[in-house]
Amino acid sequence: MEDSEMRSYLPGEWGDPERMQVLMGPLPHRELNHVAHTARVTFWSAAIHSWCRAALRPFFTLAECQGAFRRGSQIPVCLPQVLQLMMRQGEIVPMNQLNFTDHKQETWVGWGCRVLVVQPAHMLWGNAVLQEMCGRVVETVWDKRSSHTLLITLKDLHSLVREAVGTLENLELVVKTLVAQGRAATVLHHGTLYVKFASPGDAARPEVLPEELAKSDLREARKRVERSLKALEEEREALRCQAKIALSRGAKTEALFLLRRKKRVDKSVVTQLGVLENLVSWQHHLDDVETNRQVLGALKGGVEALRTALAGDTSPDAAATTLDDLQQVLEECEDLNALVSSNPVAEDLTGLEDELEGLLLAAGEETRMTGEAELEPRLPDVPTEPPLPTSAVPAPRLSL
Repeated sequence: MEDSEMRSYLPGEWGDPERMQVLMGPLPHRELNHVAHTARVTFWSAAIHSWCRAALRPFFTLAECQGAFRRGSQIPVCLPQVLQLMMRQGEIVPMNQLNFTDHKQETWVGWGCRVLVVQPAHMLWGNAVLQEMCGRVVETVWDKRSSHTLLITLKDLHSLVREAVGTLENLELVVKTLVAQGRAATVLHHGTLYVKFASPGDAARPEVLPEELAKSDLREARKRVERSLKALEEEREALRCQAKIALSRGAKTEALFLLRRKKRVDKSVVTQLGVLENLVSWQHHLDDVETNRQVLGALKGGVEALRTALAGDTSPDAAATTLDDLQQVLEECEDLNALVSSNPVAEDLTGLEDELEGLLLAAGEETRMTGEAELEPRLPDVPTEPPLPTSAVPAPRLSL
C-alpha cells in the first residue's frame, strides 16, 4: 500500500520511529504493566477502526490487518492478542457467528464455502463499521430514490450507494444485516435479487408484493423496448441515407435492396410501438391498483378509528351521538358539494359583467352626445324687440 493511501488512517505516532518500535512489539501482560497494556490495546483498537472506515472494510482477516499496518519489514506482533480482546468486548465478531443463510436452503457449494473457506480463515467483522454502512445505505436510498416502494435490484443499488459501501461484497453483507434487523427484505425473481427497504419510522418488516415485482418487470421490459426502438430508428435512417447515396451513383438495384430492408425495419418499428403502448397501459393499470390499495387502507384506518372511539362507551346513547355526528358531517359535505355544483360565484360574476357592460355602453353614448354638443356652434337668441334707430343711439363719450 502506498504512503499516500496509508496517511488517511494511520495514527499520528506513525512518524515517530522510537514510539512505533515499542507499539509494534508484543503486548505486555496486564498484571505486570496495566498502564502499558491498556495504552497498547487502545492505540491498536483505534487504528483498526480508522483503517476499516477509511478502506470501507466491514470484514477482514488477520493477515489483511497485519499487512495494512506493516512498517517496512516489521509487522505488529500484538495484533492477534488485540483482536482477541476486541472480540471479547464485542467490537468485532467472528464471521462464522454471523451466518445469515438458511441452512435448509443452502447449496452444497455454499456449504463448502462456509465450512472450508470462511470459518478457517477466521474472517472478522467490524461491527461498528458495518452499522455505519447500514445507516449510510438507508439514508442514501431515501435521499436519491423517489419511489415509495423502494424495490430495487442489487446491481442498481450498488450503483446508487457505491461511495458508501465500496465493493459489491460489502453491499451483500450490508443487505443481509438489514434483512436480519427487519429493515429490508430480499427476493430472488427471475434470477435477479431485489431489495426492498422499510419506510423511515416503520417498525414492521417490509414485504415484497407481487404487484411490485410485476411493475419492476414492466419497467425493465419498457427499457428494453425503448432501446430496441432507438436502434431500429437509427438503422432505418442509415438505410435511407445509404439508399439515397446508391441512387445518386445510379445503383438502382442496390437502392431497391436497401429500401426493402428499410420496409422490414418499418414493420418492426410498428410492432415495437404496439408492444410499448401495451406496456405503458399495464403500468397505468398497476398504478391504479396501488392507488386503490392506498384508498382502501385509509378507509380501513377510518373504520378502526371509529371502533376505537366506540370502544370506550358502547351504550346506545353513545352510538346515537356518534351517528348524529357522522350525519352532520355528511350533510355539511352535501351542502359543500351543492354549493360548488351551483357555482353562485360564477352567476354573480356573470350578472356583474352584464351590468358593467351596460354601464360602459351608457357612458360611451353619453360621452358621444356630449362631444357632439360641444362641436355644434352656439348662436345668439333671436331678439324679441325691434332694433333702435341710429339717431337714438347715444354717441360714445371720449375722455382726454
